[in-house]
Amino acid sequence: MLKKEYMPEKNYSDIFHRKSKLATWIVSHCQTDSKREIYVGQMNTYKNGTVDIFGGCGKYKPTWGERGNLIKNYKFYLSFENSFCSDYFTEKFFSAFSTDIIPVVRGGADYTKYVPNGTYIDTQDFRSPKELVEYLMQLASDEKMYTEILRRQDRYQLYDGWQLYGESVCRICQKLNDIDKHRATIINNSEIMGDCRSPKDLR
Repeated sequence: MLKKEYMPEKNYSDIFHRKSKLATWIVSHCQTDSKREIYVGQMNTYKNGTVDIFGGCGKYKPTWGERGNLIKNYKFYLSFENSFCSDYFTEKFFSAFSTDIIPVVRGGADYTKYVPNGTYIDTQDFRSPKELVEYLMQLASDEKMYTEILRRQDRYQLYDGWQLYGESVCRICQKLNDIDKHRATIINNSEIMGDCRSPKDLR
């Protein structure tokens, strides 16, 4: 993520007021090691349908082209990982970051190492799904607090797509052309993949 030289010109008040719904989640992997489906289920028991679920696990499966129009009416997008593993988080976060919506993350990574502070919400900062829902409801009704997070997001741009792909290919070529320098023997794959664990905040 790179800091922008200039802030975009946006009417943040209009963005806030056009969003009539609270939170959405597009998901097709319905049973996971992280038990994210249980967490979302508990969120929905407190406010009777706080999270609208789409995809293979929801009421409607949007195409890639439809996703942008679908989520723009929501104030929050759930970027919940299917596993709690150190240093592991996926495109779920980044696909939401640049679309005037606040990502709510849930995973095993230390997001503060990779993502600018104050641009997302982490479930690990709350003791329970109920406490998270109460905070989301509060933030969704406070234009100043909500739009401040959008402004912080807009200070950054994602370094991704073909730009990142091209750089990755170049790195592979460099290593293949100097194999001895980059040679490694791996005895235990789990040692380099990081630790995975079960969530501890579900009852």
